[in-house]
Amino acid sequence: MAVDKHYAYRPLFGTAIGPKHKWFAWFPVFTKTGWKFLVPVTRQRYQSKTYLFEPVTWWWNYE
Repeated sequence: MAVDKHYAYRPLFGTAIGPKHKWFAWFPVFTKTGWKFLVPVTRQRYQSKTYLFEPVTWWWNYE
């Protein structure tokens, strides 16, 4: 059975609502490999899932 390698990095309580795109980190951001500052990174917007008992929130996921 094949395993999606990218599945492990997706937030459990969120869904991607936009495409990944390159972005220049002009302020410090935390990625899965550590802090990045003043370098290009990839980011994607996520939204909390609707089955959670809280208002819908969104955040950026940096790589």
